Amino acid sequence: MSEEPSTTFISKKKPGRPRKSTCSSSSAITGIVTKPISPTNMIEIVYSNPIYLKKIIGLYKGYTCTSVFINFDSTTVTMFAIDHQGKVHIYTCINASCINAYYCKSPLMVVATRSDLDIVFNVVNKTTNEISLIFEENKTSTMIILIHNKEYNITEKFEIPVQEIHSDAIPKPPNCSDYPISFKISSKSLKDRLGNVNKTDVKTIFIQKCGNEPLQIMCDTNRISWAGVYNDPQKIDFKSKLTENEIFNVCVNVDSLYDFANNILGNDVIITADKHKKLSFMTYLDECRENVYAIHINVFIEIINYAS
Repeated sequence: MSEEPSTTFISKKKPGRPRKSTCSSSSAITGIVTKPISPTNMIEIVYSNPIYLKKIIGLYKGYTCTSVFINFDSTTVTMFAIDHQGKVHIYTCINASCINAYYCKSPLMVVATRSDLDIVFNVVNKTTNEISLIFEENKTSTMIILIHNKEYNITEKFEIPVQEIHSDAIPKPPNCSDYPISFKISSKSLKDRLGNVNKTDVKTIFIQKCGNEPLQIMCDTNRISWAGVYNDPQKIDFKSKLTENEIFNVCVNVDSLYDFANNILGNDVIITADKHKKLSFMTYLDECRENVYAIHINVFIEIINYAS
């Protein structure tokens, strides 16, 4: 992370309103802190890789999500969104110990309009070196977002309306550890293959494992039949709980995959499948230390058949 000057956002006091508190920028990763930078703040987040958050908001936009649920607790920030058809559930978890600073006086869950977040994150680019999210005491209907740009040493301030909601508004994700198969491929590989499939009239993709045969991903069109056979299970870190002669087959709508694949969020994608539950696509962003990441994204996509 690049070194940056200490900044404080200063604005003229508006009549009848107290001055808004702000966070000073810091490039050091201190993680969870016990005191806020401003004593009037109940939640403070300082993060020096805002481009990753922009990618996540872009993913929500690609799936035409209307609302984004955000839950702040003592150690994590969890974001949740549903696509416009209700078939794709997107969970994002931010590990507070891996970001520059995180203070949470008490748990809070709010819902924001995705289009408002689009406006905020449109200003984030390669020269944006820090973002702060702030909630002031007794003002949970407004989320303050500060974005610092190192090129012009400018801090832009946004205040967006949010609604405080009950903590059970986010449904619990499926337990992927119970899924019978999982494998890992690179994000680029997933994008390339889906891009090639997109040139045909294919609507669905099958993931199949038959007994001792290798894992296959395949599809059929009116003209072309395609199958990718993964002959070396070690190269895809394949894990299975299937019995020796068990036939496993799931099918998913291709359109549900494009927005995830085209974003290329993390380097790799872990795909986990069950014949009776949503298909899971999991990736990680911003490695703060070996095999420990600041952001964990899990996209659950509804399957369209339960073939055995």
